[in-house]
Amino acid sequence: MAKEIGSRHVFIPTAHAVTALRRARFRDYPQAILQGSTAHFQVYYNPPLGATGQRIANAVLGFCERDYRRISQIFGGITPTGLPVNIVLAHLPQGGAYHYGCAATTLYCDVRTAPSVSAVFSEFLALAELVEVFEARQNRGWNCGASNGEGLSRVLATACYPRQIVGFGTAATWLNRGRPDFVNRTDTTDANPVSTGCAVLFLNYLRYQLNYRWRHIVAAAGPTLSVTYQRLTGDASNPFPAFAARLASQFPAGRPAVLNTDNPFPIRRARLPQAGRRTERRRRARDVPRSAEITGEPSEVPPEIAVTVPTASADEADETSTASDDDAPEAAERTSGRFVGHKGSRIFHPATSANLPSEENRVYFESEDEAIASGFRRAEREGRASTES
Repeated sequence: MAKEIGSRHVFIPTAHAVTALRRARFRDYPQAILQGSTAHFQVYYNPPLGATGQRIANAVLGFCERDYRRISQIFGGITPTGLPVNIVLAHLPQGGAYHYGCAATTLYCDVRTAPSVSAVFSEFLALAELVEVFEARQNRGWNCGASNGEGLSRVLATACYPRQIVGFGTAATWLNRGRPDFVNRTDTTDANPVSTGCAVLFLNYLRYQLNYRWRHIVAAAGPTLSVTYQRLTGDASNPFPAFAARLASQFPAGRPAVLNTDNPFPIRRARLPQAGRRTERRRRARDVPRSAEITGEPSEVPPEIAVTVPTASADEADETSTASDDDAPEAAERTSGRFVGHKGSRIFHPATSANLPSEENRVYFESEDEAIASGFRRAEREGRASTES
């Protein structure tokens, strides 16, 4: 496989964000073995991985077309140039994934073989890099080498594989380092966890707090996230104060925030500055069904405590069943499931709960992760331990 030319764009664990970029060179695995092909992909593994590499590559071959369809739909059905996409699996010294140039379609992805083999981990990385390829093809403002494009690649990959962000999350870094405004300006690097942290939080705020769909957020691309907000909402005011205040209501400035996920939203009952309140009221009036206003469940306010997600070694069965909110028509049409959410309150319960909403207000999910990825949160009085069967 020929060595590629261009700037290296990386998706790496937060702890290695600086040291990885100081390395003089990367091994590009010219001896990688082609394991198989699909309509849009060729998947390779580095020979030292042996049978484990074959196993991971075969699993990635089973995931990749489904994820391609999801991302293509979110980006309005566009087709990247330079197909097929080459996914090269290897033990990368710095971890994570990289490719040479935003449009480059050879994606180098790490593998996880301990404490157990996880093909989902590699597909999560490949999906994040694939989003950047679509960003380049769209060419409307999402820049994979800048904070806004890096943030988008992370949130879309995490929407499909929510557990795998553990170790890569950057939201806590922004919360704990002064909370600078990277909404009204875009950082010109993809390797600053502070600016990336601001980007992932703001994008998740648009999706899970203001309830815009990913495909609409993506279509509203602009040079800054504030321009994206303005194009998306039609509101010309500065969105940063309302966004920052919403987070401060749960993560007060000056108090260390421990956040293993990049998505703490939705956050309820925040006090917002005057700028932004009008848009919040409009969205609530538009998004909450009339029946929910009348028969909604009792409000549950999340406590101001550290927010965590399951460890990456958790059962991967739920991971592979988690779907992006923009590519799950079958989920929208379900009439049953292991978990039931309320359309108005965005709270979900196990299907065996005695506190289920009325039928017209129900949304069904097959897993907790699917519900969380769709912007719902677990009922506080029915913790995770009581919902697992």
